[in-house]
Amino acid sequence: MSRENPLTGAAPPARRLHPLGLRDPRLLAGAVVMALSVLVGALLFGDHAEAHTALVLRHRVHAGEALRATDVRAARVELTDSRSSARYFLDGVGLTAGASAARELAAGELLPRSAVTTGTDTSLAELPLSVAVDDLPTTVDVGSTVDVWVLPQAARSEADPRAELVLEDVRVLHLGGGGGALAPASTRQVIVGVAGDEHGDEQDETLGKVLGRAASGRVLITRRGAR
Repeated sequence: MSRENPLTGAAPPARRLHPLGLRDPRLLAGAVVMALSVLVGALLFGDHAEAHTALVLRHRVHAGEALRATDVRAARVELTDSRSSARYFLDGVGLTAGASAARELAAGELLPRSAVTTGTDTSLAELPLSVAVDDLPTTVDVGSTVDVWVLPQAARSEADPRAELVLEDVRVLHLGGGGGALAPASTRQVIVGVAGDEHGDEQDETLGKVLGRAASGRVLITRRGAR
């Protein structure tokens, strides 16, 4: 029922809502704004990944170990960073001779160029040491940087025995096995690298000193955290 106008007594005309037409400026402006929002969102958050063939580690590789073609496999990956071609081995680019791991590499990891070094240090001498398993931290592995100490045989009878630091900050090149479960080994061979100078005189002196003291004493290995 319509209400009468209190002044005239006549009922006011009914108002009807008309839908916006396709040519209505407000509808067109809203459509334009929505289309621009979709376009900007696609540009900012859209997936622009490009497919590449990259090198992936087949297994774990320790720092300092050689990297060969058998240690990696080719895998199809999608990369969104345009600079990825300079960061990884992509699309047929392989390892060169003399490549080695600059850090610990995990199985399944995409091999970055920064984790690979090339060339060999011919001045590095390999020094083998026999170390009791109790004198070798379990955290030491190939690639670890360690210090080598020797406790002289004569010092064991002293009231205050002291070990002597004979090598500092040397890298472990090889770590011998620890035996089996039925017959665990009591010692392990640890091969460390000793750097040399231009003529090798200083290196020879260092090797002679360490070998002599290690033969007549107890060798201990220490590792100052993860280096």
